Amino acid sequence: MKKVKIFLLITCQLFFINCFAQHQSRNWFFSGGNAIVFPMSGTSLPTAIAIPAPGSQIPIANSNNNPVIEGSSSISDANGNLLFYTDGEKVWNRINVQMPSGFGLHGYPASGSGQHNSSTQQALIVPIPGSIYQYYIFTTPPVGGVDGLQYTVVDMSLNGGMVDVIAMQKNIQLANPVYEKIAAYKRPNGNYWLVAHENGNNKFVVYDINGTTTFPVTTYAVGALNSQYNFYGYLKFSCDGSKLAMAREGDNNVEVYNFNVATGAISSLGIISITDPNFLLNVYGIEFSPSGRYLYTTSIGTTAYNQGSGTTDSYLSQFDLQASNVLLSRVNIATDKKDSLFAALQLGPDNRIYVQRNKRSTLTYINNPDLSGLSCGYQFGIQLTRAASLGLPNFVANFNCTSCNCVVTCDCTPGFTFDPVDMNCKKALCNSATDPGLPYPFFWDGATIYQIGPKSNCHTH
Repeated sequence: MKKVKIFLLITCQLFFINCFAQHQSRNWFFSGGNAIVFPMSGTSLPTAIAIPAPGSQIPIANSNNNPVIEGSSSISDANGNLLFYTDGEKVWNRINVQMPSGFGLHGYPASGSGQHNSSTQQALIVPIPGSIYQYYIFTTPPVGGVDGLQYTVVDMSLNGGMVDVIAMQKNIQLANPVYEKIAAYKRPNGNYWLVAHENGNNKFVVYDINGTTTFPVTTYAVGALNSQYNFYGYLKFSCDGSKLAMAREGDNNVEVYNFNVATGAISSLGIISITDPNFLLNVYGIEFSPSGRYLYTTSIGTTAYNQGSGTTDSYLSQFDLQASNVLLSRVNIATDKKDSLFAALQLGPDNRIYVQRNKRSTLTYINNPDLSGLSCGYQFGIQLTRAASLGLPNFVANFNCTSCNCVVTCDCTPGFTFDPVDMNCKKALCNSATDPGLPYPFFWDGATIYQIGPKSNCHTH
């Protein structure tokens, strides 16, 4: 069968490893008081570094000197130099000194609230569009707590250039109550989409982060109604921004939605819902492969997070989102014992996916996430300075996505055209806002429904 060859400039795949992502995500500071630094280029793994801390203070610890369990966020400049990092309560500068006003953020609960003491994605640093000095820290509280989604402003010019939080722009509430989930995506115009989820329903809130303090917001009611315990687990964008996935821990379910990068709309069409009471039992970590074809998940089973008293194993799974039956496409990549567990997943700037394991001092990784099944190469390899807990740092999603000027040749079957935005072979089917029983999988861009077809023989030059 004759095929049409398309030549395009698109995002590089992992196996073309001379291209590296933006350097804003080069330095990772995360659970257990750990840090790693990625090389500026090449194929080497990141290096673990010890974080200095005064006296008996534990690195990246809360006000009770307990190391962060779950969410954190860090940011570097375009040259990969660390700027600052946060655990959602405290903020440290590039020399690991807590900022004078870098305390009391509400990623941790307010004093005396009686809430659980950590949140899945309790912090996310986003540059303020149009500013070279200021950044937002967005925070989400534990278990849909009273503080809600809030933001705090950090100014690089304060404290004699050593950076500080603007005291009068701290813990400003945007929405309440919300889940422990927050994700951001940088738009082509330099602004950002910020996505959170209301507590106890099926409503996403999408904010246009545009450099003003107005924060235009749109609410989208999509997917299944959520049970009380779905506030746990991650929310992640695909690298191209066309997909948004949410771990619904309380329902042992993951939902994948279509997202429109141009408008910020989350579509109710084409939702992929994956439920498994065994391999998605208390699903927690999720991450897309760089191409967006594969979704990786971790289930924490019934293990108590820190006590190791669970009764089931923990699973690292791969799902093929282009399969006719996504649930049945699952491949078990690895199993961990019930006295530990797989937790956060995070795509790195080297296009590997890093896998956190509770109470372990070795950070594991998936070497080739865009390869099917066990070919993806789950490996052990990075010795940390301390035993980790559940979390890995939260970043603007496409800060970790490789972009480079490389020419890719792809084949599509006749009738399908390669789309450089979502990197799929697509065929327009109809203009409709309803599902007319179309072939699966399909994609809706807000105006037209497309069938997704296979692509093959992709090569980079």
